[in-house]
Amino acid sequence: MWLQKCRLLMKALMLVVVLTGLPLGAAESLLTFGDSMATVIYARDWDATQATWIDKREAKSPLFFDAVHRFLLLRYPGCAERICRQLAGGKRVASAKLVLRFEKQEWLRARMGYHHRSWPLKGKPVDQWHGQVWALRRPWTADADLGPTWNAYINGAGYWAAGGAWDPAADRSSEPLGEALLSKENPAGEVDVTSVFTTPTLGQDLGTRLRTVESCGFLIQKAELCDPQHGEWALSLGNARLWIKEPRLVVTLADGPPADIALPPSVDIPRLAASLTASGEGRGPTTVMPTNLDELVRRVRDRRPPMPEWMQDRVSEVRQLKTVTGLRGDPGFSVPDALESGDAERHARVVSGLLRYPPGYFRGHSHLDFMIPLLVYGELLPDVLHYHLRKYFESRWLPPYSQEELRHRVGYWGGMATLNHQGQFRSEALLAAELLGLEDLEVRARRNLSLLNRQMLYSEGTIQERGDSFYLGITLGTLQMAARFSRDPLMRLKTSLGVEKILFESNTTYHPGLKRRVSRIARRYRLDDLLMAQAPPRGILHTLSRKGVLIQSDQLGLYPDVTLAAKRGSGEKLTAKEQRAAIGLSTLNFHATAPVRVALLAPWGAPWEHHTIDNKPLPFWTVATDHVRHRLSPPVHNTTYLGANYGLSGMDCDIGCEWPMLAVWKRTTNDVRSLEDLGILFPWPYMNGKLVNNYNQQEPRSVEWGCPQATLQHRDKMIYVVRPVERVFAEKHVEQGIRSFSSRMIAFMHARDWELRINDEPVTSSPARAHQGDRIALCQGVSYVGLVPLPATDLGRVEEVRIRFDHPRLELESFVLETGQPLPNDDATWERLHQATAGWIVELGDQVEHGSFGNFCEHLRDAKVESRWDAATKVRHVSYSSGRDTLELGVSCKYARTKGRERYIKPRDLLAYAKVNGETPWLPLEIDLDSPIGQMGTAPRLEKGGAVLETAEGQMALLKIEPITRTYRAINPFVDPTPLLLTTSEGAVLRSDGPIGCARITVRPNERKVWVDYHIPDPAGAPGVELLQEESRTTATWLKRFFRDGVDVRQAHEQSARFLLVAGLGDAPVVELNGKLLPGPFPGVSRAGQRWLQIRIAGGQAIEP
Repeated sequence: MWLQKCRLLMKALMLVVVLTGLPLGAAESLLTFGDSMATVIYARDWDATQATWIDKREAKSPLFFDAVHRFLLLRYPGCAERICRQLAGGKRVASAKLVLRFEKQEWLRARMGYHHRSWPLKGKPVDQWHGQVWALRRPWTADADLGPTWNAYINGAGYWAAGGAWDPAADRSSEPLGEALLSKENPAGEVDVTSVFTTPTLGQDLGTRLRTVESCGFLIQKAELCDPQHGEWALSLGNARLWIKEPRLVVTLADGPPADIALPPSVDIPRLAASLTASGEGRGPTTVMPTNLDELVRRVRDRRPPMPEWMQDRVSEVRQLKTVTGLRGDPGFSVPDALESGDAERHARVVSGLLRYPPGYFRGHSHLDFMIPLLVYGELLPDVLHYHLRKYFESRWLPPYSQEELRHRVGYWGGMATLNHQGQFRSEALLAAELLGLEDLEVRARRNLSLLNRQMLYSEGTIQERGDSFYLGITLGTLQMAARFSRDPLMRLKTSLGVEKILFESNTTYHPGLKRRVSRIARRYRLDDLLMAQAPPRGILHTLSRKGVLIQSDQLGLYPDVTLAAKRGSGEKLTAKEQRAAIGLSTLNFHATAPVRVALLAPWGAPWEHHTIDNKPLPFWTVATDHVRHRLSPPVHNTTYLGANYGLSGMDCDIGCEWPMLAVWKRTTNDVRSLEDLGILFPWPYMNGKLVNNYNQQEPRSVEWGCPQATLQHRDKMIYVVRPVERVFAEKHVEQGIRSFSSRMIAFMHARDWELRINDEPVTSSPARAHQGDRIALCQGVSYVGLVPLPATDLGRVEEVRIRFDHPRLELESFVLETGQPLPNDDATWERLHQATAGWIVELGDQVEHGSFGNFCEHLRDAKVESRWDAATKVRHVSYSSGRDTLELGVSCKYARTKGRERYIKPRDLLAYAKVNGETPWLPLEIDLDSPIGQMGTAPRLEKGGAVLETAEGQMALLKIEPITRTYRAINPFVDPTPLLLTTSEGAVLRSDGPIGCARITVRPNERKVWVDYHIPDPAGAPGVELLQEESRTTATWLKRFFRDGVDVRQAHEQSARFLLVAGLGDAPVVELNGKLLPGPFPGVSRAGQRWLQIRIAGGQAIEP
């Protein structure tokens, strides 16, 4: 009994030591505080205490936090007095720690209405996260009425200086005190909080610090804003919560001198609330919903660039377009309209909806949709949404910035990638860096956007996404964001010039009567997109066209399944396939650049450019080179010819395009108003009865790669030749043997008023038969198409040409091989296939040129076609003589791709020769794009429409003309200082007074007007492009090809011209510089014996010219 009493006494004494810190013969003792007060502040319900927003299920475990919206506040009432007593009794604080115990965490599910993707996380080990601890500076109490909220430390009375207690001077410590790993594997974590007692973090004197710790306590949030290791699909785990239980504050005391501590009184929260309310010293909430919505919306609209009324109408039409994605409520489509509505309920729904997307939530090509609210509608957003959207981009763009890290985390690639990929991420990186103040990222973004202009846009006449709709819309919609919103005027100009190059090239293939571009097509994803789905590039041209570009845009789809459409209309649930059928052929496909973004980023060009779109001089012939970023010599040539009622386009060597040749025509002389007004023709190769194509279509493919295809086009005439796909790509797909290979010409005509003749005989039934060499003529209204199937290699076939029609699709199929017994998949078969060819002669015409279909048939009959195979050289020789023109093309079968990485065959390996009327049909190598409305190249002299632009040899430049208003534009797309002289047939002369940098100079002599867009690097230099050139000298010498010999961009600020010299515009020209009217008069100067007006276009001193 006595022993038992002793044990009980010892336990009691030990408890006293723990609770009071009395020294029981030891130098150190512990004070452990386990009776905590806790609450959570919540960003999405910014004026509510936890007691009011938490539901019953969540209330069972109320101690949780995440990295974004929910922060746990924790304090220990009474701890100040107890510690103070110990210090007065001869103790000092040796150390202190916050001990946290893991309870659970969110992983595959995220409650409380957040968007969350679980599938990328399935089967992966659960992440281990850290609780990050901060010291708080504001008093609070866990009370349903007066407790803290996201806005306030005392609800309704005292407010945080920054929502979420984020202000480091007034609300929380400037740095976190530390963090602790909390997980199932590490169930207890400790954070050293000694500094709150021993340093002036929370006050100069110890008494103040003790009371502050007791009344203010700690804030705990998750340290991991995102989880980069899972890649871009599962980056957004910042909102996933950690739960803890039984948090303890443990203070270690050591011997010390007795302290005389003046401990401030406890904070009486109700009294403090009353005092703050009465005095107004509690400030006000940082997050409030704006009430003067109409006025704020007016300010937003007033900031938009001025546009003529007709352009505003076109922009409004684009903004109001209804698309399938938009009807689903995607924020890229819905947010701007709701914010501009002035409707408080819609406005609140948008704010609430955006807060449900956790930082970094994957949005494919549409991440910049979340930048638009910040850049366009800032004053319409409550503070918490500013914070939230900044966190969105912070999660994507925080260091480290190694290429591999960024590629994995956000899909970013600083080197070679597709054009849309580069444009999207480089623009986002620039805007995010400026938003977040990330200097290193900003330099990298500038470097990579400078490379984009040099490598992908102004390196050749053809962009990678020529003719594309799906991906080109992404490119344009992201680059224009940088052009409009970057804080750096030089980067705005660079990206604006990049957009201008894309649109200029696109416009050279646009037919104002057909209401579409006629171009070989890089990739469009689906046949439906080729036929009808109008995308951002056409929407952008629509905003620049006075008479408009879009057709049938008031309809969601064409030719729907009537039964499924009725079910859809009644709200019945349909599968994705049924939904598509219920809508029919989509009229619009604004994938990642919503119509509203196209509208918000207007204007996309100068108003005078509508003449080059609507009043394009027809006939119209354009040629553009494709060097594939200086990797092909000779280059590929892309060609487009626009007649009065039709267009024909091609590329001389297919380098992996979906449609390397395309013809489009209209049925009447009127502008196209619907799909039924159009006919569309293109070739596709087939093996074993299935498509051979690089890209996935709605029909099955036999081989998922492309055949070598060659064309020679001269205006309205074309030779087209195709070879079977090589063994390295096809063998695994045709293991059972090769039964057939053919070349099909496929026409889509939704109107049924067409007529087809073979050698002047009408075709009245389907299927029909023809022979290679026959003259096949198609008439649809005022337009005519002539087709001659070329004699093809005969590897065994029953028929030469088969014709089928299944409305609206007409197919003409020319066979190389068609046999019931497949050829074996062996060396001998592939050798025969590699030397096989098929092809077509294509010639278009119309009523204007030929008078009647009968005359056209006679013209086609008189044309001469020759085709022969040279076994010694393995070259197919084809010639076509029609009218005054003779086209001659040699297609080599000597070279076959043997490596899977050879995505395309080079022109030098496919084309033995090409001649038109005995001469080369192509431009000089230093001319990359030529059309009636402009010329681009590295030649020292560009000429068009009576205008001459002289620069430096090897420097890429662009000369644009508009013949109706006689407007001329000269562009230097790079900062590289370059002499510039622009002269016009009216006698206007504009000359840079010394070499000029990145500039756009426009003159209209008849009105004596000059517009200049010009920026030079800051005195400190242009670090982005300087970094790029430095790499070209050291680690990436291949980049040298993108700099003119002798240029040193480090000298750009010093060398760039500060003045523009003008002559031939009278004494008082009207001059705008960077959108602002310059006051005259302008001084006169003499240069080289000539009198000029001198116009300052940049500040600072320059080298004397």
